[in-house]
Amino acid sequence: FERGRDAPLNAHVSAKSGDGQFTLDGVLKAMQPKLAGEFQLKGDNVLGYNTPEMRAWISPDFALALDGRNARLTGTLTVPRAEITPREIAGGGVAPSGDQIVVWGGGAAQHGPLLIESEVRIVPGEKVRFNGLGLKTRLEGAITAYDEPDRPTTGRGEMRLVGGRYKAYGQDLIIETGRLVFAGGPITAPAID
Repeated sequence: FERGRDAPLNAHVSAKSGDGQFTLDGVLKAMQPKLAGEFQLKGDNVLGYNTPEMRAWISPDFALALDGRNARLTGTLTVPRAEITPREIAGGGVAPSGDQIVVWGGGAAQHGPLLIESEVRIVPGEKVRFNGLGLKTRLEGAITAYDEPDRPTTGRGEMRLVGGRYKAYGQDLIIETGRLVFAGGPITAPAID
């Protein structure tokens, strides 16, 4: 981080996770009278998620723009490799509260909460695999996820099940066509083909 007197704060941060690395570059132009800045987050094969039920390597390419109380995140999240192995359907999980507030640097009383908007394209690579709950398949396609303040996340695009097999009721079924279609509604409720 570098900052001259009464000058913008320039940032360059790099970190490693797994065998991958990511960088954050940008400038915080002002905090007063309003927050302003622009940042780029880029990475290549970063171990982004590591739990017993899912390991995912990600390659983000994001831009973040700050303007007063507004933050806009855009870009692409490529997932070159993922191993998704759920043991059961998650029930009873708690989603973030709809009135959740993100506070930037303790200035909430003066400036109010930060309003976050995003448009992120999620693209799985050839090594994204799902193996759990009787289903074994590879995923391909792309989804663009949209977030706006005080609204549920929506999505557009589709995910296809490639080379899928499903074991249920003593049967071993081959999936010839399998798609999750996101047509602009809540991302948690795609149409199933």
